[in-house]
Amino acid sequence: MRRLFLIRHAKTEAGDGMADIARRLTPRGNSDALRLAEWFRRHRQNADLLVHSNAARARETADVFAEHWLPDRPRLELPELYGAPWREIVKAIRALPDAAHTVALVGHNPGIHDAARLLTGSGDVGARARLGEKMPTCACAALDFAIEHWAKVETGKGALTLFMTPEAF
Repeated sequence: MRRLFLIRHAKTEAGDGMADIARRLTPRGNSDALRLAEWFRRHRQNADLLVHSNAARARETADVFAEHWLPDRPRLELPELYGAPWREIVKAIRALPDAAHTVALVGHNPGIHDAARLLTGSGDVGARARLGEKMPTCACAALDFAIEHWAKVETGKGALTLFMTPEAF
């Protein structure tokens, strides 16, 4: 079994006059990421690997997770996740190391939302309906896959076990 936490980066500054990739978290974004990290820690959620794009906002979200949820866990920065459509995100998931059974992946909309929706094939009906509507900043969709290797991830085969938005934590 494999578990994947698909997480949209936390709230960012508007980016007036700066490159999109350089946009940083707002105080609310930092607070939301911290609250999610603490929720995961309190509820004994775990991940073997933390993956994120090279955008400042994804890296900063991952920094909060690394400090407050996944200390001493390996991290992997994948530049190809920045602005990636869902197909590229799934390609990156399929290339994850099999030594990591549970992975937290921090990415960007619309790709991260599309990937979460399209990988989901079963799970709580209410959570699936909410996921179908939107994936706000710092939201997390946890998907379980009955596979032995990440390379076997397929659309419609994930079981949505958790969908959280900042209001829930």
